[in-house]
Amino acid sequence: MIDEIYLKCSLCSDAHSYQLADNFVVAIESEWKSVLKGEYLLSKKPENGEEYELIINGPLKLSFRDNFWSIYMSPNAQLNGIEDESDIASISFCLNKPLEVISLDEMTATLKIKVVEVIEMSRSIKTKNPDISWMGLLKYQSESKTYYQIENYSRYSLININIQSDLGLVLIIEKDNYQSWIVAVNEWDFHKNLWYTYSKELTKEEEIRYGIQHKASSMAD
Repeated sequence: MIDEIYLKCSLCSDAHSYQLADNFVVAIESEWKSVLKGEYLLSKKPENGEEYELIINGPLKLSFRDNFWSIYMSPNAQLNGIEDESDIASISFCLNKPLEVISLDEMTATLKIKVVEVIEMSRSIKTKNPDISWMGLLKYQSESKTYYQIENYSRYSLININIQSDLGLVLIIEKDNYQSWIVAVNEWDFHKNLWYTYSKELTKEEEIRYGIQHKASSMAD
């Protein structure tokens, strides 16, 4: 029985050590394999109590004795990144019980897991906000706009900060009735790529600074 999965960095052999948190959800990125013929990635959200196969890429150290959270996204978002509002709406946080290591090499693992909890991304989730290493980028980049991008959709806004592909932030903002909340944050760099549940209502001043725009359908829902 494997106690720990170690997927090393291709440059320095280091890796981020994943740990469950008590007061918030921290999830790793993964690809959810489909068992359907002609379909490579899972096209519907995982369900509690069901078993699945995950492909996990390094760098990462992951205990195989403990449950862990991973993020689910639509196949398009898994392959190409978040491109539209349907990709955002597909996001779920899944708590997984590890069952079996199907394959393992230095940089990639395929695991069989059982989903034991699913959390939909929502402002209704009250969570302690984690200490995110690169969160300061939001303030500085929203002012300079050097590496800052925002997409405003009906229900959500998506902020993407990419510092020359070395490190960055993705923030998902839920909007309703002229109000907005940061509900999920993705921080990434050479050695980690983590998603967090988040709970912060934005002030009107912050909405203006970040470029948050409200559209008719989000205000009417």
